[in-house]
Amino acid sequence: MHREWLKRGLQQPGKSNAGLAKVLGCDPSIVSKMVTGKRQIKAIELPVIASYLGVPEPRSVYNDDGPPRPEAHLTTLTVPVTKIASGGVWREVGALAVHDRAMIPSVPNPKLAGLKQYAVRVEGSDTNRIFLEGDYAIFVPFAAVRESPRDGDLVEVERRRGQLKETTIRRVRIIGQEMQLWPESNAPEWQRPDTFKQGKADTEIVGLYVGLFRPSDI
Repeated sequence: MHREWLKRGLQQPGKSNAGLAKVLGCDPSIVSKMVTGKRQIKAIELPVIASYLGVPEPRSVYNDDGPPRPEAHLTTLTVPVTKIASGGVWREVGALAVHDRAMIPSVPNPKLAGLKQYAVRVEGSDTNRIFLEGDYAIFVPFAAVRESPRDGDLVEVERRRGQLKETTIRRVRIIGQEMQLWPESNAPEWQRPDTFKQGKADTEIVGLYVGLFRPSDI
C-alpha cells in the first residue's frame, strides 16, 4: 500500500526521486528501492514523505485495498515560524524579524496529535544536502518525543554564548560511546561534526524534524 502511495505521489509534477532523497537525507537509490518495494518505508519517514509530496499519509487516505475513499481530502494546519537556522550565524536570543514571524502550512500527522509543531527557516549552506535556501523545516519539541537522541535523528540544535544563540539543523551519529552532530552539507567548510554531551550547558538539542515546507512547491 505504501509503495503505490509513494509511486502516485512521485508522479505529480515537480516531484522526483532525487527531490525526495534530498528531503530524507539519503541517496536517490534508496528512494528507488522504496518505489520498487526492495526497501520498506519506515514509519518515521512517512510524515517527511507526505510533507514533500503534499498529500496525507497513506492510512489517512486509502482503504486497505488501496483505492482512495470518496471523502478523502487533504487537510492542513498552520505552524509558526519561530527561528532561523544558519550555521555560524549568532543572533540575539529571541531575535527574529517581524516579517519572519509567519505561519506556514503543514500536513497533519496523527502520530503528532497533541504535540506543538513549529518551523525554522533555513539559511546558509550547512544543510544543503537536504534543504534549499528559504525552506522551512518543521519540528516538534525534542523532549516531548525522545528521552535521548537516536542515531540518524535530524534535530534542531541551539548553542549559546551569553545573550547570543546559534540555531542549526544537524544529523545525529552515534559512534561507540560518542554522539556526534553532523552538518548535512557538501560545502567544504561543513565537513566536521560537533561532539555532543547531554547536559552540556551551552548546547541543547531542542527539536526533532518531522516535515518540510518548500515555498517553491506552492
